[in-house]
Amino acid sequence: MGRKSQSVMSLMLFFRTSVRTCVMLCVCFSLLNLTACSNQSSDFPSIPTISTESSVSESIQPSLSASEEETFPVIQMASPFSQDTLNYLSRLYSAKSQGLLGAGVNGDNVSLSFLDSVDPPFVVEAISTPATGATKDTILDWNNSNAMPDVFYSASLYASFENEISLSLNPYLSNDSLLNPSNIYIGMFNVLSTDGDFFGIPLMSSVEIIYINQEIFRTSDTELPSFVMDSNSFQKASENISDYFDNSELPPSYPFYRVEDLLPFLGASYADSYHYMSFDKTTKTFVPGFEDSVRFLKRYAELGYSIDLLSEEDKLELFGTFDPIISKRIAMWAGDSSDVMRWANYMPYTLQMVQIPSDEVGVITPPCLTVYPLCVSATTNYPELASKFAAFIALDEDAILLRLRLEGSEGFLPTVKSNRVWTRYFENATYSSPLLYYKEYMNHAYFSPKVSDQKLYGQFLYLLRTYSQDLLSEELSNDILKEMADVLLSA
Repeated sequence: MGRKSQSVMSLMLFFRTSVRTCVMLCVCFSLLNLTACSNQSSDFPSIPTISTESSVSESIQPSLSASEEETFPVIQMASPFSQDTLNYLSRLYSAKSQGLLGAGVNGDNVSLSFLDSVDPPFVVEAISTPATGATKDTILDWNNSNAMPDVFYSASLYASFENEISLSLNPYLSNDSLLNPSNIYIGMFNVLSTDGDFFGIPLMSSVEIIYINQEIFRTSDTELPSFVMDSNSFQKASENISDYFDNSELPPSYPFYRVEDLLPFLGASYADSYHYMSFDKTTKTFVPGFEDSVRFLKRYAELGYSIDLLSEEDKLELFGTFDPIISKRIAMWAGDSSDVMRWANYMPYTLQMVQIPSDEVGVITPPCLTVYPLCVSATTNYPELASKFAAFIALDEDAILLRLRLEGSEGFLPTVKSNRVWTRYFENATYSSPLLYYKEYMNHAYFSPKVSDQKLYGQFLYLLRTYSQDLLSEELSNDILKEMADVLLSA
């Protein structure tokens, strides 16, 4: 190799070394600048280490769940309906909202497989309640432990709005088509309202009736009454049963349990206006029918057809510690239709329902109803959705028909006017099919305050405990009526 070539090679090697050195210096300078920046307070994010990567991942997770919850709200519903039933109802709600039901498809015939394919934009969580709703104590426990369901079926509406637990539904449902007077019974909403706000949506109702143990009628060869029982047939059956057991060696049985239990209802058979225990709060008086009903029941008790005037010693001697109804020593007793399955447990083949006796033959006595509402919690995160879904379950014809397909309704009456709903309610009923008679008389209904105003209801119970013996054993006086009115007006 010549000298010239060696010079060129040396020059190239020098150039490469110099460039490499410059690059390394630049890199070092950059690293020094980065280190300096990292020691300053700035908005630049720090590069995570392995330990900080884990904590960042955990902190992101709740925000993702919260985002998903906004997309799919969770509605907790306390009701007597199962989780499966509520799931299908939420899917039906979504399907109807999206117009997915075809022509001729309704709650009676919609395919459950089709509903399984519908994804509602919210989740329903079922919390179980009794058939007549969550009690006052349960509702207050939920509230005190910050565990209120979004929607709850209530047996104590008064406690709910008195303690500001339930939400006024006016802002969410006032313009809802389900509340059209052609669909609902206005009186039911009135009894669930206070000062112009309604706090409950009528889900179901029950009616005061007389239960019959057919076994005692058959044993005494007494004709079974029709559902539309009148006071004359009631009296005649009682006389026949009483005479039979008075002259029989069988243990004594009584035609009726306690006629004092009829005091709140029988007045409607004699009056032109109907009120619980015949007391008109507007006029602050008992309507005239109350006096007529008291006189009838007084004569009945004095004839020994009921156990009202027996002493406690006599009752103990006759029945011991057993319930005379359950021990099948009572032919008839007053009660609420919602209790039918309780009594059916003891007399599954001999239980019958008849109306509170009317004063005239063939006349339906105005029904005394108890209304059981769905309420929306004042603390729900989804007041509009919860209100509309609750109204759908309670008042939409298709929703009710689907409910009846999936679960029974023995002992209850509808809260809507739909002919189809009324038919479905009772077509498969074992005991309560005669309640269909009341469909044409719902506009004459009056209401028990048992759920809607438990404070007032407590006053009525106090009246019965305090004055029933006087009413059934003494002449009715204006002084007693005034005392009783004063008690109720103090509620």
